[in-house]
Amino acid sequence: MLENRLNFSENSQELPETQPIPRRNELSSFWSKIGDKTFLPLLLLIGITVLLPGLGSSQILTQGDEEMHIATIRESLSESSYLFPKFEGVMNLYKPPALFWSGMLSDSLLGTSIFAERFPSLLLFLGTSLFLYFGLRTVRAKPFVAFFISGSFLFTLGAFKFSRLVMMESFLVFFLAATSSLFLKYRVSGKRIWLLAAGLLSGSAFLVKGPVFQVYSGIVLASLSCTSVFVMDQVRGWTGWKRIGKEIVNNGLFHVFSLVIPFVWVLSLLLFSEAGRAFLNFFFVTENLGKYSSATVNQEEWILPIGWLLYSLPFSFLLIFANGLVLASKPKNAAQAYGKALVWASVAILLVHLTPNRKDYYYALPILPLAFLGAGVFFSRTKSSDWKKPLYYNLIFLLGFWTVLALVKTVTQKLTEAPFLPDFLLSLFLIGILAALVLGVFRKAEVPSVFALGNLIVAGSLMAYVQFSLIPSLSLPDLPETGSVWNARQVCVISENPWTALTYRNALAGAEIAHSIPGSERNCVDGRRAVLDYVTNWEPKVDYRLVQSWPIRKRDLSWKEFVGPGHGLEYVRLYEPTGESKNSEVK
Repeated sequence: MLENRLNFSENSQELPETQPIPRRNELSSFWSKIGDKTFLPLLLLIGITVLLPGLGSSQILTQGDEEMHIATIRESLSESSYLFPKFEGVMNLYKPPALFWSGMLSDSLLGTSIFAERFPSLLLFLGTSLFLYFGLRTVRAKPFVAFFISGSFLFTLGAFKFSRLVMMESFLVFFLAATSSLFLKYRVSGKRIWLLAAGLLSGSAFLVKGPVFQVYSGIVLASLSCTSVFVMDQVRGWTGWKRIGKEIVNNGLFHVFSLVIPFVWVLSLLLFSEAGRAFLNFFFVTENLGKYSSATVNQEEWILPIGWLLYSLPFSFLLIFANGLVLASKPKNAAQAYGKALVWASVAILLVHLTPNRKDYYYALPILPLAFLGAGVFFSRTKSSDWKKPLYYNLIFLLGFWTVLALVKTVTQKLTEAPFLPDFLLSLFLIGILAALVLGVFRKAEVPSVFALGNLIVAGSLMAYVQFSLIPSLSLPDLPETGSVWNARQVCVISENPWTALTYRNALAGAEIAHSIPGSERNCVDGRRAVLDYVTNWEPKVDYRLVQSWPIRKRDLSWKEFVGPGHGLEYVRLYEPTGESKNSEVK
């Protein structure tokens, strides 16, 4: 195996960086004694603490497709349409059913709610962190190193956002972390059972977004195979011809097993439904190949690198530094060879996403666990003192970034005549800590783990501030916390965007929601339904009366509008008919 040629053993005398790190004091000794039985529950506890709150809230970073996904889950469950999930009475042909299945199962167990439908995403991100930990421990990274890398991923903007959304990307993140970690387990142990297990997981991911995941996992496995094929023997030189055949067999076995679940699914569609062939034709041809069609606008390539930077915040610059150093360094042992292969795989997947015309920032999200895992594996057994300075500078960046956000919120609160003193005091506190760091008060700390823990604590606190303080202050919810709207059972939503009606349909579970664009409201304004005017300035008829209104922040708000007299506020209004037929159960 490769690990024998590249000195995978921790006791190698040739590679000083693989030697056990001397214990400098009691604190470092304490961290070295804490093992998996402590760090794994701690990792889960941290993940639940930071990702569970706000899971059912509307004041989060949203993604437009989520409304359609939730509506599909509820409609499919109510009509028992499991093989072909439905949306608006017809098959949802755009995606395979795994996302919808998970939501239907969660609704069945927990009751129909946005919290229940988002709950699988939370579990997937927790599972991702556990697989990152598993992958790092596979290459004998110290438990604290594995904990730090896995915990850092949980504190990224991507994890905070998509763990609270019903989106396919949560599955892709999980499956890529899982298959990559199982690939590492196979490379280290030589047991093909791990390779075959990775194949089954890859096949399961097919049910999330189609064959794109087979491309992802194939790139990762091929990259790791190269570490075996192109390794140099110190005596005989290159002997890769003897291993090419073995790697071809390994890759072939993996892909065969990865096709088992897709084959069963496709066969089920063809055998048990007349619509199966139409579904497969639309999905494979229209939906997937349509991304390359000239009819689709070719979006800018810079979207994906920006997405990578955005969703890896607040560890973007530390991750760039670590991945850049990996790519620029020559591997000295098996762990470093594997780590470099994983980082190159993440780059290759990013390049693959540049080819279709359709792109979005969140397309870069599944690559992030691979970037974290690759960097962590590469530096898993280097001297911890080598990372003291990068962690120190990243801590300065975290505090500086938080200070800027706190100052921005202070200014916006002042402009909108809202309480600003708490954020102003927080800004002063952060400036004081930042000044102490910059002036070197803590620079001489002997233990690098102090800076690692500092990064985790500050990053977690920063993301909690963003989720529970910054976002609610800048983004007003589409629904108020109380009022007549929550009692409405028949509602006509008048809005420019039809998906606005989905927002209210998902929030007002059990209500009958109809939609009309401005000017065509006669289709659903019938004297029985309440009318929800979503900033279209609808002129009510004489038989309707205003019962509630609430502010929302204008879409595509400019700075001039925000600092203006109205602060970019618009109003949603609810009207009810004045006839004898009442729309509300509670008046």
